[in-house]
Amino acid sequence: MVSSQPDPTNLRKKIRELRRTVPSVYAVQASYRISEQVASRSDYQASQRISAFLPFDGEINPLPLLDRAVQDGKSAFVPILRGKSEPLRFARWTRDAALRKNSFGIDEPVVAESQWIAASELDLALVPLVAFDQSCNRLGVGGGYYDRSFAFAIDTQREQRPALIGLGFELQRVDGLTPAAWDVPLDAVVTELQTYQR
Repeated sequence: MVSSQPDPTNLRKKIRELRRTVPSVYAVQASYRISEQVASRSDYQASQRISAFLPFDGEINPLPLLDRAVQDGKSAFVPILRGKSEPLRFARWTRDAALRKNSFGIDEPVVAESQWIAASELDLALVPLVAFDQSCNRLGVGGGYYDRSFAFAIDTQREQRPALIGLGFELQRVDGLTPAAWDVPLDAVVTELQTYQR
């Protein structure tokens, strides 16, 4: 666990550097452990439309979980980045999907815009994070994409919105984060070692 710093920019830099040092063998094992933990959750089992992210910059790899979702007969989606101030949309994902890089260099499936769905149409969203605390507060990369996309969840009854679960390595946990008013709270964070529940 890392002691948090008052400056989010410094904290992001520190955690991202630390995350890049994770040995590849450990990262693969961690991804499968997290997949098993998420798949055992009731919110996963009750969900039909599940989104995750395609890994970037040392993030935990949710592809085993996306594979599992497809095998379980669920629909798997990944985010599509639009304009800088626009909410994310989500496109259907399969292993054989054609991919292209977005403006951040992150892979996105090549899917017609007419087939994208909004965040509100998901049942479960597995979200990336740079850092998190034991109360499931999340620090992202700083672009605000997930907070904009899931802003509706702040004032929506739990049963009427997607479950939001952060995925990360245990080393991304920090002492404590002070959420801003616009930060969308996570329901849980799953790491390779344990699950944190709000």
